[in-house]
Amino acid sequence: MSSDAPSACDADDGPRPFSGHTEKITAIEYSPDGRLIATASKDATVRLWDPSTGEQLQKLETTYQAEGLAFHPSSRQLATICVASANIATVLVWEVREDRSGVTQNTAIKTTYEASTHAHFIRFSNNGKLLAVMSSSFITLQDAETGQLVMDVTRLGPLHELIRLLAFASNDQSILFAHYYLPISGTGEDATYSDTPVFYSFDLETRQQKPIILSFDPLHRLLPRVISYDGAMIAGSAPHGAYIWEANSGEVLCGPLKGHVSGTNILCFSRDGERLIHVSMANNVFIWDTSTGSLVLGPLEQPPNLGIATAYDITAATCSPLKDRVACADVSGNIHVWDVDTEQVVLSSLPDRKQVQPLVTPGRFEVDSVHWFPDGRHFISSSKCDDYISTTSAHGTPKQESKFGSTYSLAAHALLYPPMAHCWQLAPRAASDPS
Repeated sequence: MSSDAPSACDADDGPRPFSGHTEKITAIEYSPDGRLIATASKDATVRLWDPSTGEQLQKLETTYQAEGLAFHPSSRQLATICVASANIATVLVWEVREDRSGVTQNTAIKTTYEASTHAHFIRFSNNGKLLAVMSSSFITLQDAETGQLVMDVTRLGPLHELIRLLAFASNDQSILFAHYYLPISGTGEDATYSDTPVFYSFDLETRQQKPIILSFDPLHRLLPRVISYDGAMIAGSAPHGAYIWEANSGEVLCGPLKGHVSGTNILCFSRDGERLIHVSMANNVFIWDTSTGSLVLGPLEQPPNLGIATAYDITAATCSPLKDRVACADVSGNIHVWDVDTEQVVLSSLPDRKQVQPLVTPGRFEVDSVHWFPDGRHFISSSKCDDYISTTSAHGTPKQESKFGSTYSLAAHALLYPPMAHCWQLAPRAASDPS
């Protein structure tokens, strides 16, 4: 069960790596030179970290919740986009210090746009001269040095909605984006759409756009998620695995990439495009070779070797420029960094609790009900996601596990009958139960 509250450490733990954010982390990025990690959060801050130690180098107040991040290709600028209100978004750009110890405190550029409250994204051009700014209804380009408006790429009507995908082509002569038609219900991340998204390439010289038709099985709904930094590849997910397309032709390069059965949560490319980081709904991390479609690494279980029973939902991921580390942020504001060679977490906001065995059975769901026996020697536990009730000793040793054959999809709470002779499981009424 995920929590929006930040994790707490024991008093004797001392400062933890990447400790500071108090709300959900919305974006995480390595600088292109690998000397900084930047994070953006709904706690209205952008923070800079030492990637080798997790030490916080600088905290930047953004006034409003920060929704996206982008480093200049030279690593000399850092940009973020903040949601100021229901119809205002602000882009902030800082100059990064020469010694990479942080950024200059004074914001170099501040630009305000009328925008919606979701789908915000920013990206520098490959030559670093332009900064693309996107909301759900428009894409515009501003000068990276002055913040002056250069041109509008697109402005959509109320029956269209841009997807959080944006990239310049490697020669910076065009920009790639995508949008949906006709949302059936909901807005933002909760919206339901009737059609497959449409991709476009916008020529910056002629100011004309052309569609990109992605090849895919029409029987399976496609969900595009990311474009490589050089605009050469598009990655997305379908019910039967992830795919990588060549952006210009729309032809499938690799796929389906099948590493799990729980669905795709996050996809992101390494900066050179050679790797695709694939985070599942179960918070497992896989790394794919984009040229061959072969699995390089995974699954990395999130968070491994930390001795905790609950894996918080991953909200953002990034790969180091050397592809030797993968950093992920979760909904509780924690950050975990894996070493690709050892497949171990080398830095984490959470304390190492390897010596404490979590009271869960591998392969089962999280516990949501626990009751002690009156003698204090054992307790029973159950989950609403399966049909098992476990009896465990006070020392954490499982004693007995019973499966209750239930026709209900969810087995709810376990209750202990006072004489301690019987255990009851209360299940919700099935939809077909007439009683």
